[in-house]
Amino acid sequence: MLLSDVVDRRENNLDALRLIAASLVIVDHAFPIAGREHVFVDQLGFTLGNLAVSSFFAMSGYLIARSWDEDPNVIRYLAKRALRLMPALIVAALFCALVVGAFTSTLPLGEYLRDPLTRSYVWDNSLVFPIQYALPGVFDGNPYPVAVNGSLWSLPIEVVAYGMVLALGALGILRRRAWVFGFFLVVLFVHLRLPDSRFLGDGVWFHMPVVQLWELLAIFLVGTLAYLYREKIVLSPALMLAMLALMVVTLKTSMAQAVYLVTVPYTLFVVGYALWPRLRSITRPGDVSYGVYIYAFPIQQVLADIRPGTNPWAAAVGAFVITYALAYGSWRLIEKPALRLKRYIHGHQPSVELAPSWEPGSEPAPTSAGRGRGGPGRRSSESARRRGSAARSRRARPAPQGRRGTRPAGPP
Repeated sequence: MLLSDVVDRRENNLDALRLIAASLVIVDHAFPIAGREHVFVDQLGFTLGNLAVSSFFAMSGYLIARSWDEDPNVIRYLAKRALRLMPALIVAALFCALVVGAFTSTLPLGEYLRDPLTRSYVWDNSLVFPIQYALPGVFDGNPYPVAVNGSLWSLPIEVVAYGMVLALGALGILRRRAWVFGFFLVVLFVHLRLPDSRFLGDGVWFHMPVVQLWELLAIFLVGTLAYLYREKIVLSPALMLAMLALMVVTLKTSMAQAVYLVTVPYTLFVVGYALWPRLRSITRPGDVSYGVYIYAFPIQQVLADIRPGTNPWAAAVGAFVITYALAYGSWRLIEKPALRLKRYIHGHQPSVELAPSWEPGSEPAPTSAGRGRGGPGRRSSESARRRGSAARSRRARPAPQGRRGTRPAGPP
């Protein structure tokens, strides 16, 4: 089975995989928030949070490339990304400032509300650049101090990735997939060489952790390339298992990063398009993965503040229950109504609803450079989709007209 055969399959597990990834972030954060080391990092060579965020970006690269391919219009592209990312983020920032901060700050309420950091927290985090982590007098005594919502570090990188697709699409490069592959090789080279580079500086560029910036852009581009080369990618469980075995074997070698960048996205696509209705059923109430991602960290910090010393595993379970309730409310009351506004954005609408990395994360979301590249290898379903899309495009064509604050010690 080729990836192109299932690209339009609505019955997929991508939402479920995003929810699982967001849950892994909760587990991973539970340990540093309790003042302990990340779990399993010595065995894996990376944290569960790294794996989860990489998964968000790989799926987002795939889905966002598809979104541009189906509607390559700059204004509509920006509007769709904003509708998916911003409304829930603004409400989460207000929740942290006016609920979490107001009830946990060591400052008197009036002084807390008048503090410039309280106002700037909502403004800066709603705009994504720069992310502000601190609120006055909030969580200063926690084992992981100061950071109110440490998970937000990846959102600026997500926005940069959206801008990258926009630039590549507007310049016509996404229609030339060999050029995209060449661009990926440049990003990969920077990613692999950057940790030893004298240009690393203090490790932060424009309020983004620079090593993670290039790593996540690289895996985002792997997802983009998967979409562009979808008629050549065979989805094979046996090959997936072989690649996972290779990743395990190379964990402590110089090949580890390169193998990781290929294996993680491929595994996501094989599992994501498997016919596993039970896995899909965990997202039947709604696509809550983005809400889980942006609400979990402050909830975990609140629990650490009121119940210090709680076992990290128990704290993770308790945080997940509370966070899921908030995320469900965010989906039903904020995100889903915001996504309905896309009906007022003219142009071809994607056949599936896409979310962020975390679409962080993806129009969730989250064309192909293979446009016009038929050939014997293209499956009939893909050709039919193309012909239908082209026909719709011809019918729709108009007639010619004459952070401030302290950054957490490290990403998840």
